[in-house]
Parts: sequence; C-alpha cells; structure tokens
Amino acid sequence: MNYILLWMGFVHIVRSLFTPARVSNMMMKMKVDDKILIHRKTFQVFHDQHEFLPVNQSVLTISPGGIKGYYMMGTCAYIKEHYNISSMVFSGASAGAWNTLVMTFKGDTRELIKLATHPRMTAVKSILEMEKEFKRTILNTYTRDDFELDKIFIGMTNIVAGKPHAVIYHGFDNLEDVLNACIASSHIPLITGDLTTIYNNMYSFDGGFSKHPYLHGSIFHITPSMWKNNTGMIVKPPRRKLLGKIDEYTTLFSKDHYDLSQLYQLGYDDAHLNRPTLDAIFPKKRNEE
Repeated sequence: MNYILLWMGFVHIVRSLFTPARVSNMMMKMKVDDKILIHRKTFQVFHDQHEFLPVNQSVLTISPGGIKGYYMMGTCAYIKEHYNISSMVFSGASAGAWNTLVMTFKGDTRELIKLATHPRMTAVKSILEMEKEFKRTILNTYTRDDFELDKIFIGMTNIVAGKPHAVIYHGFDNLEDVLNACIASSHIPLITGDLTTIYNNMYSFDGGFSKHPYLHGSIFHITPSMWKNNTGMIVKPPRRKLLGKIDEYTTLFSKDHYDLSQLYQLGYDDAHLNRPTLDAIFPKKRNEE
C-alpha cells in the first residue's frame, strides 16, 4: 500500500507540472465544499456559472445512477422526443454525464440508443470496459458536429492537495474529450474501473462523491427514482462516500443484473405515464401541441 501511495504522489507531482498555473493555484485555495467550473478550450476558471451563462438560462440536471443510467436514458429520450429543449443546457455527473450526450445529440436519438444497448455492451467484463467500448463506438460512428458540445456540463470530483473538490467541465473542443470526461465522472476505484483515473492532469472520481456536481437553478432533475410513486421500479442509489461500504455498490454497478434495453424502455414508459408532470415543465414541440 505504501508503494501505491508513493507512486500516486509521484504521478500527481509530474502531472501537476502540466496543469495551468491559474487552475492549480485557485484549486489549492479552495475549501472542500467549494465548486468551480473549468472551460476546456481556454482553461478559464469560474466560481459563478452566471459569469458565462444568462441568469435565466434553463438548466436540466441528470444524477448518477450506476447501470440504472439506462433507465434515466429512457426518460431523457422521451423528453427529447416530445418537448422543445433547444434553449436548455445539460448538467450531469457519472451516469448523468453520459446522458448529456443523449440530450445534445443532433440526429435520430433512436440510433444512439441502439448503440448504447447493443449486446456487445454487456459482453465485456466490467463497467469500465463497457464505457470504453461505448467510447470506441461513438468515435467510430460520429464526430463533434453530431452533438451540441457547448450545451454539455460534466461534474466530477477532483483531488487537489489531498482534498476532494467538485469541478464542472464545459466548453469541450472535441468529442473524445467529452467521452473521457464521462469516464472520469463515473470512476469509483476498483468498482467501475482501476484504482485511479486521470482527467485534466488530476486524480478524478465519480461526480456522485461531491455534494452538488451540477449547475445551479435546475428546472428539472432526472434520477433513477424520480417516478418511484408511479412505477414498479423503485430505485434509490446509496448515498456515496469516499470510504463507503463496497457491497453497497455491487448491484448498482453490476451490468449482469439488468437487461439494458428493458431498463431503457421502462424509463421511457414511466416518463410517458408521468406526462402531465412533464407538460407542466417543458414546452411541447409543435407537432405535439
């Protein structure tokens, strides 16, 4: 264990040399509960989202949820199909980060869903391999022009000076960087991946480890348990702690316990059952009026 800690310390020092000084210095001064936003193209650092977003900007947030992110994917697809979300931005963490891709895809959402639920996604051995397979598939099929990358905000937990901090990344310049951010935002050591993962030259962990890894002012928050009063699928992800019990996550992150297509369809169908709630929040598309 000591060798591992020494190696992690060495890697942190080396990688910190490649982190822009203004980013590193600001994060060193942060308190544990502080949250910042980092623009990927310019490395500009913001403490307040209204420094670059209008005060009345409509925000939709999407929570972590493990493999039940596929359930949330169904709800996301239903909202995207039936409502006008063109003026919104999307802020997600962990499984929610992956679902921002669904909300910002410019093409037929059903094509993206087919790729996400393809049998080869469950043929791999781990969640990390599943994520990497999806990343390869997306990069081989689409380009950055197929997504509205400027509307994506991905929250994760970065470790700076031995302390965890919520960081939201935005202003992505390319599709691969977004996918790497999704993987980092979903990283739980030895559960969804290896011991460590690096993003933006910093140790990065699941966004769910942070208190609020999203933009503020959300008009709607998507979670795996959001329709629990109207559906047979009652799912409440455990409250995450950096030193929580491992067995709390074994089912939530076990792809072998679920049929991905069925999870997606259940989320879609439950959104339809709760359409009156959605009608009160989102403007309908013209063909839905």
